[in-house]
Amino acid sequence: MFFEPLSEFYERSHQNWPCFIRVKSASLPEPYQRLLAHNDDMTATLESFHGRRIHLNVLEQVCTDRKMLRKVVLVLEGSEEPVEFGAIRICLSLFDPEPRDHILEGRLPLGTILKRYAVDHVSRPQVFFEVLSDGVTNDALGLTKCEKLYGRQNLILTPDRKVLAKVVEILAPSETSGTGSDTTCES
Repeated sequence: MFFEPLSEFYERSHQNWPCFIRVKSASLPEPYQRLLAHNDDMTATLESFHGRRIHLNVLEQVCTDRKMLRKVVLVLEGSEEPVEFGAIRICLSLFDPEPRDHILEGRLPLGTILKRYAVDHVSRPQVFFEVLSDGVTNDALGLTKCEKLYGRQNLILTPDRKVLAKVVEILAPSETSGTGSDTTCES
């Protein structure tokens, strides 16, 4: 399921998933193609695009000794403007103690931690999608109406292909994209 691990939070709260369709990376409109269709860390990509650092707001979290599942919003430092909503499952047991402690703190995005501690990894987008925002995404991204949004499911892997994290990343609407104005959503 390409909406997983975000789907786990919908199931926990007994909510229906929003309306989404799978799309090819070449079909993503700009700037979403540039922001999603790459093998780089999303944090660095969004920081470069917005020209500001990003930090993490954890909305919900479930943690064991070995794994963490959390629903998050990435926001721009200074304005607190949300730029991404999603969920991530992190395999804590694959991290050394210091980066693991920063992950558990819940203030820095995983991409920032990977870079800071020079954790060798590769990013492998699995699927791209278009999704109509619902109450959950609207609340997370500060939206007031239904919007057409774009996202991806991504795997972050060690060089020997162990899964460090699985993430669903849904981008906030971009002022330059022209999406959302003619979108019809059901409640």
